[in-house]
Amino acid sequence: MWMWIPAVSPCAMFGVAALSGFLLEHQRPVCTAGGLFILILGALTIQRNTAKDAEAGAVSLPGCFASSFMIAAANPASILSFFAAMAAMGIDETPRAWDAAQLVLGIALGTAAWWLLLSGAASLLRRKITPGSTETLNHALGILLMGFGLYTVIRAWC
Repeated sequence: MWMWIPAVSPCAMFGVAALSGFLLEHQRPVCTAGGLFILILGALTIQRNTAKDAEAGAVSLPGCFASSFMIAAANPASILSFFAAMAAMGIDETPRAWDAAQLVLGIALGTAAWWLLLSGAASLLRRKITPGSTETLNHALGILLMGFGLYTVIRAWC
């Protein structure tokens, strides 16, 4: 099952190495676009009617996946931390398959552990959270997202 990792990892490292120059040259527009995306997600989170969504069953698995993927893909901190990890491994050298496999496996396991912890906590707290507290939580998190988005846009230009 894990036999594909040594084959795919160097491809991921080489791909990011090739992409890193482009992203570093275009850091301002990438950070601006990511910040604006996070701002929009924050505004949508504030406007969300959780009681109506719960009744309609409006949350779909593909929608949740797409939203989570876009947040991760547009997050400048994630992109820069991945570049930092690659730089620490010696991106200027030709990556060895084992080093690339360790990096990709470490990122995959860390991400999986975080999401398991997060979804486990949400599952435990699901019955204790009322619709009113969900709406308050959405407003607070929406404001927090908008703050991060605004900070990212401002930081890209200052």
